[in-house]
Amino acid sequence: MIVLKKKAIITILLVIFSFSSINFPLTNAYPGDGDCQNYHNITQIEVPIDNSANIILDGVPSEEFWSKPENQMGKVVIPLASIRYDSNPPDLLIYMNATFIMNANSLYILCEWMDNTTSAEDYVADGILFCWDINVVNFSAYYPFGMTTEHMGGGKVDSWRWYHYTSISSGVPTLCFDECFEDDGWVNPNPELSQVNAAFMTISNVSYTLEISRSLVTNEEYDVQFNQNKEYLFNMAIYDNNLHENHAVSWTYSLDLDLGTFPPIIPGYFNIFILLTMIGIIATYQKRRLKITK
Repeated sequence: MIVLKKKAIITILLVIFSFSSINFPLTNAYPGDGDCQNYHNITQIEVPIDNSANIILDGVPSEEFWSKPENQMGKVVIPLASIRYDSNPPDLLIYMNATFIMNANSLYILCEWMDNTTSAEDYVADGILFCWDINVVNFSAYYPFGMTTEHMGGGKVDSWRWYHYTSISSGVPTLCFDECFEDDGWVNPNPELSQVNAAFMTISNVSYTLEISRSLVTNEEYDVQFNQNKEYLFNMAIYDNNLHENHAVSWTYSLDLDLGTFPPIIPGYFNIFILLTMIGIIATYQKRRLKITK
C-alpha cells in the first residue's frame, strides 16, 4: 500500500513538473469575456540575456542565438482567440510560437504562426499587433471601447503594428507602425518615428515567420523603455486578412527583464531542483515510517 502511494505521489509530481517546465497555458479564457486577469494569473516570460546575439533581420531564424538551449526560457506558446460574444467557442483560434531574447542594446522577438491566406493585400492585410504597458493603472487585454485606457484607470500604451502589404517584400527589413494610445485614444500617430524593425518570410503559403528588433531605449516619450529590472506587461493580436473584424487577441503576458550581469539561468533548473527536493522529502518520510513500523 505504501509503495502504491509513493508511486502515485511521484507520478503527480512528474506531471506538474512537465507542465511547469514549458511556458504553455493551462487554462482557457477568451479575451472577449472581459478582463482576463479575472480568470487566471498573468503568464510570465523570463527573457534570456545573450550579449553575443546579433540579428540578420530577414525573417529567417538562422542565427545561432535563436536555437541555443540556454535561450529557450524565452520561448512561449501564445494562444490567441477571437472575441466570444456568447457561450459558443471562438470562431478563430491561433497558436503563435514567440521567442524573446535581448542583448545589451536590443530586444529581439521571433513570431511564428499558421495562416493559409498569406498573400499580400493593400488594406485587408494579415498583420500582428503588440500592446506594451507604459504606465497604465490596471493594464489588461480588455478593450471594450476601442484602443483607449480610461476603463483601465488611464495611462499610456505603446503599440507596434506590422502588416503584410503589397509594398513589403519578404526578407527585407521594414519599419513597423509605432504609435501610442492613452485614456481617450491615439495620441502619437507618427509611424515615421518608429524604431521597431521587422522582416518576414512565408513558408509554403501557410505560415508566417516574423523577426522583430527594437532598441531597449529610445528618446521618444511614447515608447516603452526596456531599461528597468522589472516585468513589462503586454498583449497582442493577429489579423487574418481583415483589420477590424477577423482578428484574434491574446491575454496579458509579462516579460521579466533581468538587466543584471549574471549569466542566464539554465531552463528548467529551478523546476528540477524543486522536483528532486520533494522526492527527497518523500523518500526520507518513507524511511522514517518504515523504521517506526519495525
